[in-house]
Amino acid sequence: MLKMPVPVFVDSVREGKDKSFYADFMFLGGSISVSVDRAAVETLKPFVGKNAVVVFEMRPKTQVLFGDRPVSMFQPVGFVELERNAPPLPGVNPQR
Repeated sequence: MLKMPVPVFVDSVREGKDKSFYADFMFLGGSISVSVDRAAVETLKPFVGKNAVVVFEMRPKTQVLFGDRPVSMFQPVGFVELERNAPPLPGVNPQR
């Protein structure tokens, strides 16, 4: 898998019903909820409601558009690390 930094808005960090932890991120083009460990929870908590750059594990995927145009996409599937603060993203900065 590839590792790729993505500018995100950290929406929430929460504990699931099965005692695991999840983080919700919004980014240009979508959002994701991924499982994180306890150390990541402590790192991400101060960034809830803020923009950041997060490194995700990405799964490459090819999809054919219009019957004959293959395109490559990268699906974020796992949290790797918080890289740094990021500038505001247009349309991905809901008011809290």
